[in-house]
Amino acid sequence: MLRITKINEDGNAVRLRLDGKLAQESFTKLAQICQEHGDGTENIILIDMAGVTFMNDETAEKLLDLRGERLRIINCSPFVEMLLNSKQNDFASGMVAVPKHTNRHRRNGNG
Repeated sequence: MLRITKINEDGNAVRLRLDGKLAQESFTKLAQICQEHGDGTENIILIDMAGVTFMNDETAEKLLDLRGERLRIINCSPFVEMLLNSKQNDFASGMVAVPKHTNRHRRNGNG
């Protein structure tokens, strides 16, 4: 279960403090909240990961997709930071772009 606490920062920034397990179900809720705070506004959204106790690979990939000019990920634990960096490297190498129904870890073209 994930608890999301909204904290209004100075100016136009909103901090979303996450506490608990960040999985598919809770990620959907987080994405909706981010969209609500970002649509048609100049808000900067800070996703504060200090309280995240678990996150899987799939959720890390989706979280990286959310990140942008107005959405920043902050205060990651060493585990979460390592996972996000690993997924970011997968994006750069093209491994994550392979559709789900195929082998995402294919490196040499052998199916």
